[in-house]
Amino acid sequence: MLRHGCLNAPPPSETDPAQAPAGVSSPFSAWAEHTTSMTNRYKNPPIEEAICEFHFAPGQEWNLTVPGKFHSKITDEYDGSPREMRVFKTTLTPASDGNAPEIQHQEDFGRLMLVNSGGTRMVGIGRDVMSVHMLRPYQNPSTPKTIGWDEFQHRIKNALDTYWQVATPEGTLRINVRYINKLIIPKQTKSIKSYLKRFLECIPPDIPNFSGKMSNLTSRFEYNCPGGVKLALSQHLVDAGDEQLAFLLDIDVFWNTADGSLGQDAALEKTNQLKEQENKIFEALIKDKARENFNAD
Repeated sequence: MLRHGCLNAPPPSETDPAQAPAGVSSPFSAWAEHTTSMTNRYKNPPIEEAICEFHFAPGQEWNLTVPGKFHSKITDEYDGSPREMRVFKTTLTPASDGNAPEIQHQEDFGRLMLVNSGGTRMVGIGRDVMSVHMLRPYQNPSTPKTIGWDEFQHRIKNALDTYWQVATPEGTLRINVRYINKLIIPKQTKSIKSYLKRFLECIPPDIPNFSGKMSNLTSRFEYNCPGGVKLALSQHLVDAGDEQLAFLLDIDVFWNTADGSLGQDAALEKTNQLKEQENKIFEALIKDKARENFNAD
């Protein structure tokens, strides 16, 4: 089942599994088990936000004209009002004379966020970093025969090409493909395991006259995978009101190198590979009951 589109990718070798913490099975080991058809798309994909982020080895000297040049080239796609993100730095300098240390606060440019008129598509550009964002709805409801990845891939390619033109980086240091999914389930659900194959669930303590049911959970695991790829898998269970629970499944697949030798075309190819892996991981984690929700009218 294809929720948002990707190319077919072979599962990792069973002889070279991802390393998982003791007692915790890696979702990568489930790829070989997952044989669901990859020919359909979900009517209501659970994707709250999809993010693709690139970190670059610097080329020309960075200055604040770069975001402006970047914006001028893609203003047709991102015609909303730009938003500037500021960063705040605090520096603590120890005093040599035994007095209290000196604390300095500094505000600086972080990223320029370019948005479309609907506020659901964004590109962020900062010093040696560029990110592309797709918010819900991930799939364009006006084009029911297309998949969200088609649009996302197009936006990634255009943004990366534009960045290369205006910033001329030496290469790519890191690529993240991250999908934040929200699963809405009835609050009376006895176990989230009805929807997910791999979920860490804490059993309430066996205390006399005590009846407890989990109402909140946060967990994060990181895995080292074949080919230098890494996975950060986060899970959050929160109250969504109206007798419902919202379960956030955050899948961040990333790759990095120290030499920054990955060129533009190779960076796009690596992004496709990471996307393929992310989709495999998602499908390996969910059960048919979750798929039924995603296909509900």
